[in-house]
Amino acid sequence: MCPLMAGMILLVVLHRTSNHKGLVAAVLGVAIGIQAIVGNAGLAVVPVLLWQVYSQYPAKSSAVYHAGIVVAAILLGAGPWMARNNALLGHPVLNTNFGFNLYIGNNANATGYFLNIADTPIGSEEFNEKLLAEGEYETYAYLAREAKQYMLENPARTADLFLRKALLFWAPPGAGGIYNAAETVARWANYVQHWVLVGLFGVFSVWVIRRHRSLLFLPATVVLYAAAHMPFYVSSRYRLSIMPVLCLGGGLVLNWLWALISAKRPIRRISW
Repeated sequence: MCPLMAGMILLVVLHRTSNHKGLVAAVLGVAIGIQAIVGNAGLAVVPVLLWQVYSQYPAKSSAVYHAGIVVAAILLGAGPWMARNNALLGHPVLNTNFGFNLYIGNNANATGYFLNIADTPIGSEEFNEKLLAEGEYETYAYLAREAKQYMLENPARTADLFLRKALLFWAPPGAGGIYNAAETVARWANYVQHWVLVGLFGVFSVWVIRRHRSLLFLPATVVLYAAAHMPFYVSSRYRLSIMPVLCLGGGLVLNWLWALISAKRPIRRISW
């Protein structure tokens, strides 16, 4: 997902400057379609990307035309997989694990992280019986209903889980523990650089909101991608897909800081 997410961002940037906007829009759409198959969470940023394409054109007809190219190419990328699932399961879905993931993140034993199905109220025995008797699609649909019912009946607990997952999503692997010297140094370096990068991107986001609205899609991409995981469960590796965006924003902030220190001119043109 990491190369796909970075590629979609670069294609949006390229679309603004390219003389072949239709071709770039088509490639962007195919990339989004592939992203839909590889990881559904990436679809959370699609509205922002489509708006970036749509908003480039003063004429509504041109905007609709190029946004339409993107949508058509998305179907080209994801359509065959959805057709295959429709033939196999009777439903044109991208995957069947929505209900499973929703249930893992919303049950009486949920922690915010992944749980083995055996550690949830349904238990592995009942789950496997339903899987054999009703099939994959119906079993996961049942889990989705159970998760939604739990959320409705326990709003305070659900809000607490959402907040916990929001914090856990940005938490790096711990630096503590008993390791050899090299691994200890590496873990602490990773811990420090993670929070430095998050802090720099926070500064970048404020900077964008105040002075460079044309780059607002970058913070929006990060927020939407992170938010897409809140109803389910989180893992530190899920964050990797948007780390290139944080690196880009953090790099621009460092460029300005270096300019202040060295009295050199920073990169002035950061928007289109």
